Amino acid sequence: MTARRSTPKESRAAAENGDNTLLSIHNLHTQFFTEGGVVRAVDGIDFSVRRGRETVQKGTHRIGWDAQARRIRGWVFDSQGGFGETSWEEVDGAWIVKSTGVGPDGVTRSGTRVMTPGGDRIDVRLTDRIAEGQRLPDIEFTMVRKPPKPVAASSAKPAAEGVK
Repeated sequence: MTARRSTPKESRAAAENGDNTLLSIHNLHTQFFTEGGVVRAVDGIDFSVRRGRETVQKGTHRIGWDAQARRIRGWVFDSQGGFGETSWEEVDGAWIVKSTGVGPDGVTRSGTRVMTPGGDRIDVRLTDRIAEGQRLPDIEFTMVRKPPKPVAASSAKPAAEGVK
């Protein structure tokens, strides 16, 4: 899957036009090299979560190959002081992501994320969610890649004369 990073000008324009985006992802990478070959995954996500026009959280998720444990691991840090660790495994074309962490309020959290890619979408199921010893309901949603807007014909540069 390919992702396009929006420019600051595009981001401001989307906010001014009331764009209802909940999650923005930047600086996305998609592969690891292991003894078994290339493992496709994400290795660098800077994210922001919006509620309406208000940004309620920002953070980063770094993912890499742990040669000692021989698995993909990740570390999450949010702008409010929360942090966590993830363990990734590919099973039957889906990514199983186990996570543990501490929220900015000091509450411990854990859960499992099952991400199933398909074309320009990823189906996500959050299960086994626990916060401060209390079980939380499962959540399911679909992330869809929003393609860039087409360039207007009037802004396209004409071909030079005599060039085919």
